[in-house]
Amino acid sequence: MPLLQVRNCPTLLYETIARVAASENRSIAQQTLALLQQSFDGSVDAKKAKRIHALEETKTLALVLPKNAPSPESLVSEDRSR
Repeated sequence: MPLLQVRNCPTLLYETIARVAASENRSIAQQTLALLQQSFDGSVDAKKAKRIHALEETKTLALVLPKNAPSPESLVSEDRSR
């Protein structure tokens, strides 16, 4: 199994990992691996798939804007000019 070594870890970060590891009955190494894994669970592909799903759901909605409502394009343009 590959070895991962971290140098110059800030004291506060190390102590925080150690505290959380103790509360979850894990070693510092086990807790560090768990934290790394959690950080990658929301990978770019998963986030992209979630956005695509939300857009597809939005397309199925029958939204009707009032006649005096500004166009989405003008709202985006206005927001970008801020």
